[in-house]
Amino acid sequence: MLRRWPLAAGAAYAVTVKSKPDGTGCVVRNGTGVVAAAAVDTVRASCAILGSVTGFWEQDQCNAVPGGIGLKNGWRISQSRPVFVNVGAGGVSYSNAQCTGVGTTMTGPLVGGFTVTQSRQEFTTDISAYWGVRDGMTFPTMPVVLVRRGNHLCLLEDTATPSAYPNAASTANAVTAAIAAGTCYMPR
Repeated sequence: MLRRWPLAAGAAYAVTVKSKPDGTGCVVRNGTGVVAAAAVDTVRASCAILGSVTGFWEQDQCNAVPGGIGLKNGWRISQSRPVFVNVGAGGVSYSNAQCTGVGTTMTGPLVGGFTVTQSRQEFTTDISAYWGVRDGMTFPTMPVVLVRRGNHLCLLEDTATPSAYPNAASTANAVTAAIAAGTCYMPR
């Protein structure tokens, strides 16, 4: 449920999710700031089922591009059977180099994607991990682990022999580092 409270110009605001449906993780984008002269209309909240990787995911990292605009990489993910994860590459463009505001999701066919042929999966209380082989036109074929931790989705390369990530818990440190580096994705 969305609740609105009038705030005076110059007032600080911080939006959080008070309660979320069981089994979901929620993301608030543009949730803090100071009210300008006009109403704040850039706050967005979205929730996703915690084990799921389907949907559109937006990378945390903002890339400034010529013209003073910002761009974040995006993945449109679908799962098919028996064991494929299909990732269409795309993006979200912003009218400023800081990637603040609402952003516009690129539409149309997404190119430069890849598939992950899943070999196994494992879950802990806070991690969903999917091992497989990534293959795509612009990516070399290699073993990977697609890891969902809370609201983040990270792709870890796993070229070590034996695997650098033998179980879901072993991905925790790498995922923490990837989240801090901004290379993971959040549901849009």
